[in-house]
Amino acid sequence: MSSYPDQEGTHMLYVLGYGDDMSLRGLQRHLPKKEILGRVTVRGWKRSFSHFGREHRYLTLVKEEGATAKHVAIFEVSPTELEIHARQEWGQKLTDLTAYVDPLPPGDDVKVYAFISIPPGEKNSIRRSYLDTVLEDLTPEQRKEVLAEIDFCGAKIDEKN
Repeated sequence: MSSYPDQEGTHMLYVLGYGDDMSLRGLQRHLPKKEILGRVTVRGWKRSFSHFGREHRYLTLVKEEGATAKHVAIFEVSPTELEIHARQEWGQKLTDLTAYVDPLPPGDDVKVYAFISIPPGEKNSIRRSYLDTVLEDLTPEQRKEVLAEIDFCGAKIDEKN
């Protein structure tokens, strides 16, 4: 089952392109044959090069009172396309920005999302399943040694995941 919103197709789903998805070429690298429907303004958010990738910085949106991000691309997605795009946007959090978008696409039940860099303060947990995978081929003694040498940087282990 999908972990993304609107998995039952009850909303018209849209995603904002404020970085490389602002161009048709950039968008189609992620979602081939997808078209940009138009441009919108996102109020209360600004573009920032504060997302750290593997080798470079990338644009993200940062919430800031009074700010605006102009000429942001908007494109419609299906729940499946949303999941595909999410796998490509590692280190980013799917965020509902419907209330900040002007103008909204037509329709009664519209949801507009953006993939936004997760602020360091929100990266405060480690999935138990990830940690278990890291340690699974080790003996109990080796696990203990590895756990003792890891700097968890204050993060807690999320036992649910």
